[in-house]
Amino acid sequence: MMRPLLLFFILCLSILAAGNVSAGPATEAERVALDQLLGRYEGAVDRRDMAAVVNMMPPRVFTHMSAQSGMSVDQLKAMVVKLSGGVMDMIGESKFDHDAVVFKELSDGSRYALVPTTTIVKLKDGPTYRAKSHTLAVLEDGNWYLMRVNEPKQLIILHGAYPAFSNVELPQGSMELLED
Repeated sequence: MMRPLLLFFILCLSILAAGNVSAGPATEAERVALDQLLGRYEGAVDRRDMAAVVNMMPPRVFTHMSAQSGMSVDQLKAMVVKLSGGVMDMIGESKFDHDAVVFKELSDGSRYALVPTTTIVKLKDGPTYRAKSHTLAVLEDGNWYLMRVNEPKQLIILHGAYPAFSNVELPQGSMELLED
């Protein structure tokens, strides 16, 4: 039981945590599709629609975590949706900088993008923080999916699901305490 809860926690961190974009290997259709996905994600966070947020995460991540936990993908997704309401309640807002998306390509030819992200987190009966990071967008089977990769545990999941990222250095995030 402890291992599925640990995986759930790691997955929640993955969750929390394109207009005029940088040149790169993405096609115009892929750029538009990613920009639309980013808008849907922001709307889902604003509505506190965890099921929609979970469905925007890479299927390969869920397949990997399913194999690690012994739970089916559907069970894993249902557990995340059910248990993550409290996490969503701490998110004041999560916004992407649509104009600063950087498209890249892995050594195996897979395309991905780094999306600058600002998230406001309000701890219950505690301080408020501004987290600045990058959300990873991966192109899987012609569709974009989003994943946060700020924490070492998130990177372990990423590398397990996508070994080609093992040699890729991703940007570090920062956390700033906001005045009340």
